Amino acid sequence: MFYTKKEATYADTKKADLFLQALADGGFQVGELAKLMYPRGVEVEDQTFSDQIAHTLRLLEQENVTIYEAAIGHDNLFARVDVLRKTGNFIELIE
Repeated sequence: MFYTKKEATYADTKKADLFLQALADGGFQVGELAKLMYPRGVEVEDQTFSDQIAHTLRLLEQENVTIYEAAIGHDNLFARVDVLRKTGNFIELIE
């Protein structure tokens, strides 16, 4: 994640790699399937990392919520979760 959004400093030499593109497309398909398996969720689609994290935190204030592409940050680390389900005090991460 350190290299994310730093194209000017760290060039992505694999953007034209068809195999890697196929893997990325497969990941998108898995994400869409997860939405079908865990319906009635809210997708975090904000543009910036900080807005994504803030949106996720607001959603987690609810007693029960399903979040697609939940954003988690700690120090300079950032992660997205395909599906995060919160039921009371129990949190389930689904990848």
